[in-house]
Amino acid sequence: MHFLTTAKQTALTCAALCLGLMLCGAIIADAEWKGALKYPCVFWVSALRLLAMPAIAMGLFLLLGVDGAIIRTVVFYFAMPVASFLPTFCLRYNPDDVDGRLAGGYMVVVSTLFCIATVPLWAVILDYLFNL
Repeated sequence: MHFLTTAKQTALTCAALCLGLMLCGAIIADAEWKGALKYPCVFWVSALRLLAMPAIAMGLFLLLGVDGAIIRTVVFYFAMPVASFLPTFCLRYNPDDVDGRLAGGYMVVVSTLFCIATVPLWAVILDYLFNL
């Protein structure tokens, strides 16, 4: 019986992941690229999410003497792009704010595209620090 519960949870996890990736892809495909330039906060949030947060986490954990495997896991978690459900939250909780919805969508798009460069960068930095 435990196996069935675990199998159902695994299936739901895979479905949620696939739906999130599909939503992210739909947002990227439908993006009007010049529109992102109207929202400077998009680039600040992306830089904070992809560069500053992993660096702060890594520095703090190094100071605390946390094991390297845990540091790598946390840094990679923080180096991931903005969650793809952000535009959905913007739409659900403030449907009249068009700028908020657009900025949320652009945050997903821009951080996902920048993540293509920053995740390998963090991999190199972590490889250098922990001699994998």
